[in-house]
Amino acid sequence: GDARHFRPFEQSAGKWEVYDDGAVTDILIFRQGQKLVATQRGCPHAGADMITGDLEDLGTGLYLACPLHTYIFDIGSGQCIWDPFNPPRTETLRTYDVKIEDGLIYVAERRCRQPPLPCREVADKIQLEMVDRALDRKLGGDASW
Repeated sequence: GDARHFRPFEQSAGKWEVYDDGAVTDILIFRQGQKLVATQRGCPHAGADMITGDLEDLGTGLYLACPLHTYIFDIGSGQCIWDPFNPPRTETLRTYDVKIEDGLIYVAERRCRQPPLPCREVADKIQLEMVDRALDRKLGGDASW
């Protein structure tokens, strides 16, 4: 089908830039535990490089926070579930199915039906949890104010 294969180069722990014939592609691969997930590299809002974004499993799903404005994307659907607007206006983040076979990583763009967005109260809680976890990791210790 539409699957493309790559030999990724690790950028930092659990995050890879993807190269195709020596050129960086617009695809990033993240490792979350034993699972690999792939997304487009640029944030659909302002083009920030998502390789420095924070990927978190909050128990309700995997979420990726844009490093520039902390917009939150649901990795399962690619939907932006949090931005300053209610409901969010940011375009969907392209996500990819990932499989490893014979030392190659295969990615194919995921085309899924968009589930309903969470209510604003739930989205705000997810966004705050993402920020707290990122601060804990980056500053070490309790990020509660």
